[in-house]
Formats: sequence, C-alpha cells, structure tokens
Amino acid sequence: MVIDAVSGWEKQDMNILRILKKNGKGFIVIVNKWDLIEKIEKKKNEKKIKEKISYFEDIPIFFFSAFSKEKKEILKIMEELMRINENCKRKIKTKVLNDLFLPIIFNNPPPKVNGKQIKVKYCTQFSKMRFVFISNNPKYVKDSYKRFLENKLRGYFSFLKGIPINIYFKNA
Repeated sequence: MVIDAVSGWEKQDMNILRILKKNGKGFIVIVNKWDLIEKIEKKKNEKKIKEKISYFEDIPIFFFSAFSKEKKEILKIMEELMRINENCKRKIKTKVLNDLFLPIIFNNPPPKVNGKQIKVKYCTQFSKMRFVFISNNPKYVKDSYKRFLENKLRGYFSFLKGIPINIYFKNA
C-alpha cells in the first residue's frame, strides 16, 4: 500500500488496510515522496502514521522517494514483499496445530462468560492465514483471547510482519 507523504494518512487508507486484513492479504506500507517532507516534520509524520496503523500490529513501513537515485530501498521493499508472499502461502497441518494449541488452550482457557466455560475441540487452518477453532460457545470468545492465540501462532510458526492472521471460533 502506497501513501503520499505530502497528503498524509487519509481516511480511505484505513478502509483499504481493513479490507487487506479481512481478506488475509500480506502487505507493507510505503510512504512515498518522503524527500519532500522537511526534516523536522519527518519524525512527527512517521509517528502519526505508526499510530494510525498500530491496530494492525507489525506492518513493515518503508519511507521512500520514487525519484531518489538510491535504489537500495527498492530492493529492500521487493525482498520484503517476496518474503511476505512466501510466508502467506504456508499451510500448517491440522495435526500440528492441534498438538500444539490444544495443550495451550487447556492450560490457558478462554475466560468464562456468564458461568459458561468455552471448550475448544480442535483447530485447523482453512485458508491462507485463516484459522478456525471449533468450540462449544464461540460467541463468548473475546478479541483479547483471539489476539493471544494469534501471538502464539506468530511465535511458534514465525509468521512475518505484514501478514494478517484471522482467527475465527465456530460452533462444534
């Protein structure tokens, strides 16, 4: 995703990021025309952009100028995109996921809601970076617990920055 450094972050940029995440697309953010920003403003603009995308966690950001004579940054961007693309194609076998995650969930279960315990029966990867956890009370699983599982997935399987992981809970 390319953002114009002069125009700054626009409302539509956030909508595009949400669509990318929802569809499980790997992505990076490139801030173009970085050479047109005054040195003093660069820190402030960089901080604003990082704050805007903090919801998405771990998105690689490149500050770039298309007219720069330095082509090293283009190579870095292309290398990162290729790594993300390869990482997005990974498929984790259901047995591997269950052998790893069922003990984690048993030792760190989702919090009870209205006295109802959530029990996860199994988990699987059903498409690119989309994981489903089959349980008895999926509607009670909070986003914080989904983030906990996402962090475990990232840690155990070394998923790169820029790869959205979607976690769903479904009825058994």
